[in-house]
Amino acid sequence: LKKMVESGVRKIEIGADFGPSHFPYHDAQAVTALRSFYADNGAEIYSVHSPYRGNFDEWDFDDISRLIEAMAAVGAKVLLLHFDVWGRAAWERGLETMRRLADICRPHGIWLSIETAEEMTHDSNFTDWFDFPEVGVCCDTGHAGAAYASWNTMSDWGYVAQTLASANGKLNHLHLSDVSTTALPRYNGDTALKPRHDHFSPGRGTSIWTTKFQCFKAMAYPGCFIFEIWSEDDERFERLAEFPERLVAGELGRGVV
Repeated sequence: LKKMVESGVRKIEIGADFGPSHFPYHDAQAVTALRSFYADNGAEIYSVHSPYRGNFDEWDFDDISRLIEAMAAVGAKVLLLHFDVWGRAAWERGLETMRRLADICRPHGIWLSIETAEEMTHDSNFTDWFDFPEVGVCCDTGHAGAAYASWNTMSDWGYVAQTLASANGKLNHLHLSDVSTTALPRYNGDTALKPRHDHFSPGRGTSIWTTKFQCFKAMAYPGCFIFEIWSEDDERFERLAEFPERLVAGELGRGVV
């Protein structure tokens, strides 16, 4: 956390789906300590990844209420969801579930965001039934860019604009990362992980960042910029620290890894 703050990162997303080590939302004392830990380091918990998926029959609303109360206690703004609403039955159950979630979140000012990747029209149409930005969609540019293994779609300015336009102005959250046309190595401490194309720090791949941010500005994106980086090498902090200057200088997205 200290390294991230030194790199200019202030707002952090944590994962309730990763268990108590990330967000112990069943333990009020631990939640209070966690908020103090972030505040003491000059950061805040901005968003939380929900542990629940698209099978609405398995959702435990007593547990969800505890999760949202814990989010309110740490001052979190966004609850991120993997929300499967394909098909009429899932759509109808999804509407009911989202209404219940929105009712629980509204008193705390917490937004709900459905994580998606490429084409976002379907999820955007679903969120049309709710108030924005209370309910919206999250575009993961790592997933979107890696849709085709040998081609980073986020390196084509037209495709970037087309993809983000499919959100129809309903973006209320973002997962930003770079994508490489060749699989890059990853590390967790001294352990080498399986190489992958996506979820690298900005500048390690070929994504055109300027076009992305032009699109965010055009749709008056109301949230903050969350970088979801699945590489644990120290270089990621340097790249995040350099990101604003490199973006302004037009150095990002030229295909230089």
